[in-house]
Amino acid sequence: MKIYQISWFPIIAFMVAGLTFLVLCFTDIKGIPKHLFVFCIGLLFSLVFLVYSFYLFRKRVQGKGFYWDEDGIVIDFKGNKVFWDEIEDIRFLKEEVESQQ
Repeated sequence: MKIYQISWFPIIAFMVAGLTFLVLCFTDIKGIPKHLFVFCIGLLFSLVFLVYSFYLFRKRVQGKGFYWDEDGIVIDFKGNKVFWDEIEDIRFLKEEVESQQ
């Protein structure tokens, strides 16, 4: 059984987004009292992105990930599993969007 770890892309993307929001919050330090609501929302978003990136990084370091075995597929980091007999159909759908002219 091979465990597929979290990719580095979402970890780095969430970290960059969080740091970007954090830097943008503090670009106009003198204007923070005038735009306190925007500052708080930006700070909240930056903290959410940063905390989630560290959470994903910690799960990657712990070796937790997604895997499957003869019983079913583990769908999250807590070990919750969807059993093969519960899955009705697995299929690949490719839909093309037609452009309007």
